[in-house]
Amino acid sequence: VSNAQASFTGPELLSMRLTDKFDGIVLSSDLGIKKPGRQIYESAINMFSVDRARTVMVGNDYNADVCGASGAGLDSIHFLTGQKGVEAHEHETHKDCIRIHRIEEVLDIVI
Repeated sequence: VSNAQASFTGPELLSMRLTDKFDGIVLSSDLGIKKPGRQIYESAINMFSVDRARTVMVGNDYNADVCGASGAGLDSIHFLTGQKGVEAHEHETHKDCIRIHRIEEVLDIVI
């Protein structure tokens, strides 16, 4: 689930050879709805028939990803990339999610 634009995201994922790493990609530009709104998460859950209790949102934007996922009843992992402008300061990230600094840490958490 991403607020990215399809015209940029598709080619970027292809160039990085990541397209086949996902069962599906839900982009706000395709649906006309965006995070943190609950509807984009609900759409993804319904599109892929996933079990909400076994689904986790991994994202670097505290408001859009962590708060948005929480509003849809999903667990989340806050990926602290160091990117300015999208991350909450560490003191703003409360006990509502796990924080990671490397994407590889996701596997340790979900497996």
